[in-house]
Formats: sequence, structure tokens, C-alpha cells
Amino acid sequence: MTESIAPLVCPKRKHHLETVLEVTQRMLASAEEAQWDTVFRLQAEQHLQLQKAFLQPVTGAESMGVADTLARIQELTDQVISLVGDAHHELAEDLSRTSRGRKAAAKYRANVFP
Repeated sequence: MTESIAPLVCPKRKHHLETVLEVTQRMLASAEEAQWDTVFRLQAEQHLQLQKAFLQPVTGAESMGVADTLARIQELTDQVISLVGDAHHELAEDLSRTSRGRKAAAKYRANVFP
């Protein structure tokens, strides 16, 4: 569900910001499902749409609407980053356990088959 962007934001910028918000929501949903390839593909789309949204300077009339929307996008992005960090930590722990298991197996083989 796309959230409303302030009506004072120019239509073109509003379109791009709505797209960024929707893409960021999809990123979060994908991160919650551990669909990392999708998250990173969507991040590239998010970046592109943000660039398009700010090809022209923000006017004073737009500033509050743009700031509010960017704050919401940042909240969602922070949640994605947190999930990525958790997954990274979990993967590092798995890798460490695997490495310790391989070392133990190698020592066992060395003692059993000298």
C-alpha cells in the first residue's frame, strides 16, 4: 500500500517518490522473507528512482512533503538494513561453525588414519 505524498510536491517528483516508497516497502517484505537477490535488485531500482526524483531542486513549497516522505523511506530502509545485518551475523556464525567442524573432522581423520 503506497502512502500519500503531500499534494504540494510537483507531479513528476511525487510519482518518483511514490515509486521509491513502494519499492522500499517491497524491499522490506523481501528482506523479511530472506529473498536477498530481490532485495538487492530492488535497491538498485530505489536508487534510480531517488536520482530521478531529485533531478530538479526541491522548492520551498515541496520541502515539508518531500522531507516527510524521505523520513518514511528512511524508516523502512533502516528496517531492511537491520534485517540484512541480522542475516549477515547469522551467516557468519554458520560459517564459523562449519569451519570448526571441518577442523575437528580433519583432526579426527589425522588421529584415526595416521
